[in-house]
Amino acid sequence: MNSFNQKLNKLPKNVQEFFVSMKAAELNSLICKENNILENQSLNFLEIINKLFFKELEIVNLEKEIMQSLGSDIIVAKKIAEMIVGVRLLIVDDWFGGEAVKYLEKNKIAISKYQKYIKEQQEAIEKEKDYFAQELNDDFQEYVPPTPKEEEIKPRAYNPQKEKEDSKEIFSGMLSCFLADHVNPFLEDYNHNLILLFNEDNAFKIELERLLFMNGEMLTHASFEIDGHPQSPTIGNWIQNFIRYNGSGMFSNLALTKYITDSENARRLPPEEKRLVQRLLQLYRNIKFFPESLADVPVEDWEIIPVNKESQNVLARKPIGLPMTEEEKKIASLKREEEEYSAGGLERLAIEEEIRGNKKLEDLKIEMNKYAEGSLERMVVEEEVKKLEAVEVRSKNFYGISRY
Repeated sequence: MNSFNQKLNKLPKNVQEFFVSMKAAELNSLICKENNILENQSLNFLEIINKLFFKELEIVNLEKEIMQSLGSDIIVAKKIAEMIVGVRLLIVDDWFGGEAVKYLEKNKIAISKYQKYIKEQQEAIEKEKDYFAQELNDDFQEYVPPTPKEEEIKPRAYNPQKEKEDSKEIFSGMLSCFLADHVNPFLEDYNHNLILLFNEDNAFKIELERLLFMNGEMLTHASFEIDGHPQSPTIGNWIQNFIRYNGSGMFSNLALTKYITDSENARRLPPEEKRLVQRLLQLYRNIKFFPESLADVPVEDWEIIPVNKESQNVLARKPIGLPMTEEEKKIASLKREEEEYSAGGLERLAIEEEIRGNKKLEDLKIEMNKYAEGSLERMVVEEEVKKLEAVEVRSKNFYGISRY
């Protein structure tokens, strides 16, 4: 369903704004919280919202869809449906041909009950427009060095409540820019504030984790599936896919590397998007399992959102000019040989499988070199390398192929 963006682009501009705004993500979270929609149900909830806005689900069938997707009884389904219609759909009822108002009137629900949400969204959209317009304008402004008076301005005082509200906005719809490859000069201070807030308020940590699961930002571009069904490659969906692949418990860097190199969804990605997914999952681990996730890290190096440091990158690029590893040489040779065979043939399939194996070996050896000789972590990765090398030998023997 790489068609998500295509469908989104077909919506009227004002409908798009109210569908995917930061305020929309906040309201989705509110509906889930008010109706005790569990964390593992949040993706099904978001899919219902998507279907409604894309007109793949009619409002008259909403209660039935909620019962099927969320496992709710009819009483709970009616309550959820009412909030969805009043909070999310009423503001763009023209798009739905007046069906939102008809639904509320049919169920004897006063329209005035939800007028405040319409006002809140309208104001939020205007603020977002002003914000992004200013950001765009700033990009074209010539840099002017600060005057001595400006330099004397003290940094903003730490305000826990303001930090929490800002963080909720970031984790609802602005997180991708913090995961990007560029260096963010504000990230160190922000990480410090998050750690303070987590230590002071565990409920806030849980709230950010919830927003992370519900985040609908598109993180990657390649095709993406969950349980064999096409889905949008959003931040929330990537976390859900990882949990289904690896389980919901605490996980190591090795488990993360195996997911990036072995899972069907991650294998399709170019290197720069693999790094995005890697950072996202590190972020998920740092929040979900805080402070256990940082137990082996010096306190002065603690971070919640991974900082862009090459030495910390599981999939670090090799500096230009270094000689190719044996695996890289094999992959280059195999790709040249692959061109000699027709697509779908046994020979080409065997070569493609061997290329995947060598790529896995290369990634595991990068991970292995992060650990000291004789350490437990290195021995675990070395064992995985030996197993994979043994599989490669058996594969060559099976296909009757000898290349080296």
